[in-house]
Amino acid sequence: MTTTLDFDARSGRLRVDRASFEKLVAAQQLGPGAAGDPTESTPQHLVARAGLDTVLHHLCEFHVAVATSHTIQAHDGWIGDKAAAVLLQRPEDLYDFVTIDPQFVPALLARVVRLGPRKPTDERGPASSPAGLVDRLFDESAPTRAAAFADLGLPGITWVWSVTLVWSTGSGETVTRQVVAADGAGGPYLLVPADGDLSWTPVQARLLWLAFNQLLFDVGGEAVQPVAGLDQLDKPLPTIG
Repeated sequence: MTTTLDFDARSGRLRVDRASFEKLVAAQQLGPGAAGDPTESTPQHLVARAGLDTVLHHLCEFHVAVATSHTIQAHDGWIGDKAAAVLLQRPEDLYDFVTIDPQFVPALLARVVRLGPRKPTDERGPASSPAGLVDRLFDESAPTRAAAFADLGLPGITWVWSVTLVWSTGSGETVTRQVVAADGAGGPYLLVPADGDLSWTPVQARLLWLAFNQLLFDVGGEAVQPVAGLDQLDKPLPTIG
């Protein structure tokens, strides 16, 4: 097996294969003197040490999936009180491991899921789908995803994504928050549970940006809840002046 460990000093990015990343995490957990110990004084090891410490000692973790009919990518992240570490999937089974300030996590999520300005189309409207369709949209099999996108029936949609945050409370309870959306040239749709089925509701990109921020502010909550207040967040902004 080929080992990849490439450091970009300009960006602070450490490009690794999955096996090398897991070895770095294991060595960080064992501490100084362990095989593969990432605590050397070279720049790449100093960057890795800061990020790996967040992987091992975090307040919450997050998982992002972005799928089209042809591709699917999965990204992982860990948020601590002083830093956030992110493992971004790249082509050829490689990953970019980066460490950022926690306040930049919403911006990173927006970039990964390709959230941005859209010109909504007039024909956009709510639609429903069975729960099983969502699993097919994120299936590892490209033919399965292609069939699911064809069954989705949303105009202009070319990719779907999910952002999931998981953390443990002081009482040991595991709490999960998740946002699932479909996106494309005509604008995004938010997935909302509705009477056993799933409803795709057309929304503004601004709503999803606010949802990312609310997810992070929810960290530490005791109850498992959907992202609250999304129906209110999508109201037009008032005109000033």
